This record gives sequence, C-alpha cells and structure tokens, in this order.
Amino acid sequence: MILPLIRFLGHGLGTFIFHFAPIRKKIILQQITKAYPEKTQHEVHTLARKNYQHYALLFWEVLFFRRKKDFEKYVEVSGYEHVENALRKGQGVLLVGSHMGNFEITLRAAFLKKLELYFVVKTIRVKVLKWIVDFFRKNKYLKLIQSEHTYTKILELLKKNQAIGFVIDQHKEKRGIYVSFFNRLAATNSSIVSLAMASGASIVLGQTYRTPKGSFRISFAPFPLTRTQNQDFDLFYNTQEITCKIEEWIRIHPEQWLWGHRRWKGTYEGNQKIKPTLPYSRAAYAEYLSKSLQTDLFPGDGSHPPKSLTFSF
Repeated sequence: MILPLIRFLGHGLGTFIFHFAPIRKKIILQQITKAYPEKTQHEVHTLARKNYQHYALLFWEVLFFRRKKDFEKYVEVSGYEHVENALRKGQGVLLVGSHMGNFEITLRAAFLKKLELYFVVKTIRVKVLKWIVDFFRKNKYLKLIQSEHTYTKILELLKKNQAIGFVIDQHKEKRGIYVSFFNRLAATNSSIVSLAMASGASIVLGQTYRTPKGSFRISFAPFPLTRTQNQDFDLFYNTQEITCKIEEWIRIHPEQWLWGHRRWKGTYEGNQKIKPTLPYSRAAYAEYLSKSLQTDLFPGDGSHPPKSLTFSF
C-alpha cells in the first residue's frame, strides 16, 4: 500500500506546485532548455512538470520510508561487491554519486549493507532546516562531514580504510575545474580525483533511481582512475569522465535529477591548464597528451586504453 499512496500524493502535490506555486520554475525551465536545446517548449514543460512530481515524491518518500522492512522490500542494491573489493585493498574507497533519484533514501540505505559511510555535505545555514534534515538522516552507519576544510580529514579517514561519499553534480566555482556537461562548460568539484591520486583510494560510482513502480535501485560500478605522467591532465580527464557518466545517468532518467540547481552559473576564464573541449570526446585529448608527454594514456590498472581513445604518434 505504501508505494501506491506515495505515487498518488507525489503526483498530485507535484502537479499542484507546478501550476499554482511554481517555486524555481523559471530556473528549472532554463536548465532543461540548456541541456536539451533540441526539445520543443511543450517537451520542456512536460519534463519540468515530471520534475516537480519527482520532488514531491522525494518529500513523501522521506516521510514514509522509516521502517527497516520497507528498505529491505523496496530498495534493491547491485554491484556492492565493487565496494567490498575496494575496501579489501586497505586504502579506502571514494563513493561518487549525484542528485539522481531519492538521494536521501540512498544515504539511509547504508545500513542495508552495514556500511559505515562518511558523507560530505554542504553546511545548512538555517538552523531549523538543518535540524529537520539531520533528524531524517540519522543513522548509526551514516556520519556526515561538512564540506568546508575537510581535505586533510578525508585523507586521514582513507588511511583508516573508510568509505567516503560525495556528489559532484553541483556548481563548484571555487577550487573547481570546468568540464563539459551536456555540451556546456560546468564548474565541477575535482577533489575526489585529487584525493584518489594522493591516497591510492579506489573510486566507485553509485547510481540511484526510482523505478516506474516506485521502488528504488542502487547500483555500484568501479571507476578505473587514469594515470599518466601529467597530473594536471589526470585531474581534468578523470573529473571529465566521471561527469560524463553522471550525464549518462541523467539522460536515462531526466525527470529524476535536480534541475532546480543552477549547474551552469559562473564564467569560464580560460586559465585552467587543460582546456575543455566541446563537445567532449576522449579522442579530443589524445593529441594534447601526445604532444605534451609523448606517452600513451592508460587506465590506472595498467590494462588497455579506454574504448574510443585513439592515438597517432
């Protein structure tokens, strides 16, 4: 009974807000139009309405999903062996996700695998809102880390073979780098790649989405870190590849992403060492690397080059 009720309440509330209390509607329409310039105005509005329904569903799900048996029944986890394999190496694991599906349900679901998870979050300035969010996130397996000044702390946790969670699909102008996202330059958090390079920790990507029936699927996949003799290139290239993967997830379930966030704000000054190329393609960076290093670009595991990445020396 819980899923049909949530769907009914979510679709009803989301549709009502879209038509009669359109909070951030202008921003959502602008963001969808930027990402999908080929869509008609009607298609953009239809996707925006579904996005409002998604937010309303997220709200009701957070309220109703409180019992362990609901998580065990309605949350399916696949690929978790990649997290376990990473932890067996003893250098920690960086779990990278996005604001897809119900990310709050994903955080709570850590207890299903009894995974002690440290998750990096932005500081909520409004005390009442912070209390509400902290209350619903309360979980003995979940420990929250405020995003300010945490780099050294995270390195220490990785040395202790801990799992650290991030989302990197939001604007990150300070200490971020510009990469291609939906064929537009987007300032992106590069600290995950920097931490992996500095610590030797593994990166595992985590995707979550809501099924048509209202249940949830969380899947994990390893991300082979590319390492060359050029650290600037590695930082850029790996951040770009992770961003491309997130874009791929969003294109499959576009109604379930956080379009209310202004992902493309800020101005690219062109002063970063590796220049982003639009549209992005792996082959576009082979020439740069070949000229600067006269070396091949291989994944960190020493296997073959990534697919579609070619070189001519």
